[in-house]
Amino acid sequence: MSPAAVVEIPRTHNPYPRQGVQADGHGIPRYTELPESLIAMLARHVETGPDVEAVVEVGGQRLAYRQLWDRAARVAGGLRAAGLARGDRVAVRYPAG
Repeated sequence: MSPAAVVEIPRTHNPYPRQGVQADGHGIPRYTELPESLIAMLARHVETGPDVEAVVEVGGQRLAYRQLWDRAARVAGGLRAAGLARGDRVAVRYPAG
């Protein structure tokens, strides 16, 4: 077996798109067109591509943005029915793995 090759990547190489990024007064790069919230971002995707895949579970379900929005709305409705209000904190528990 031969050892794995090491490929050096120059420090000037940036794999992330630079569109919509500007340096602030301290020279720190900041995104200029971020949505105001996760809800706003999801709503924009639902409007522009409701049938585009949003979530893919390996060996499981696939959800388009419209389906994700509808399921999130049901969860939100259930939380409100249970007495939660805007600003209340909610913990999400997932099994390890």
